[in-house]
Amino acid sequence: MLGAGVQSAGVSPAGVGEPEAAPLVPSGPTGCRYINPATGDYQINGATGHFAQMPPVRQRVLIALLTELGSSTVLPDLGTMRPRKMGDRFEAEMTGAVHAALRQLTEVEQLIVVNFVAIERGMGGRARVTVDYEDLTTSQSERVGVTV
Repeated sequence: MLGAGVQSAGVSPAGVGEPEAAPLVPSGPTGCRYINPATGDYQINGATGHFAQMPPVRQRVLIALLTELGSSTVLPDLGTMRPRKMGDRFEAEMTGAVHAALRQLTEVEQLIVVNFVAIERGMGGRARVTVDYEDLTTSQSERVGVTV
């Protein structure tokens, strides 16, 4: 027999004892986690110690450009198909690949309008891709640059 005031496990809906106060919700900018285009890592905001933030549409553009087409098992159509060689048609092929990678955002969901795509050849078979677009959810111009 249990003593007075003692309940067996599962009898009380909230358990035994005083509830603790929930921690305060951190304040600061809202959005999606900032992805560093150079490293692909999340960034920490030095002032707050929380994850740095970026607009959700910008994050999706960045992910589409940084992901190699066919490498995602969750979304096989996500990503950019990079040309195998940096031949005479490299800029045109890469521009077409960028437009194809952003098709979900431009044609299907109609979240962005691409203003221009710039391709700059670098050393060692690398190239810099810069996409200037208008985010239709915020009506602001954005620019994303990645190295591929």
